[in-house]
Amino acid sequence: MNRAMTDLETIGAVEREESIKPLVSYLRQDRPLTAELRAWLLSLLEEDRVKSGNWFRLWLGKRKGGGSSYKKRQAHAKIRDRVKQLTGEPITSELCREYAHLIGHRVERPRRGRQVTYMIVRSAKPKHTRLLKGKPISKTLACHIAAAEHGVSYGGVRKILRGEE
Repeated sequence: MNRAMTDLETIGAVEREESIKPLVSYLRQDRPLTAELRAWLLSLLEEDRVKSGNWFRLWLGKRKGGGSSYKKRQAHAKIRDRVKQLTGEPITSELCREYAHLIGHRVERPRRGRQVTYMIVRSAKPKHTRLLKGKPISKTLACHIAAAEHGVSYGGVRKILRGEE
């Protein structure tokens, strides 16, 4: 009897408040969809009530702004996988050449003692990136490489990794 009272209270609250929120709250509490509640929901959705205007409108469709498309989610997954794959891998001469080519810079290879350092140099500005052969790729550098490979900004890759896009 107590459960039926709760069902009836839920039905009363929905009709009184003209909102579906009490029903949603009731169902989120893992309460059963009883016969009384089921019959009431069916009566709301019947054509007679729809025609009379005494009903709740259920709208199925995309939200304003929409969600991410399948292609966009796939592209984001590829970027995440690429960053994960690159992070911790050793820096190689091939990687330096490919990265420099992607960003439109040139590679210089000055020698320093026993270690080989590659410098990716911008032609217009005296700024450069120094990469030490054999050293593991940092997450930051992996993000820069993935951004260049996929035509996305570094900030865009960071947002994708944080799950904001």
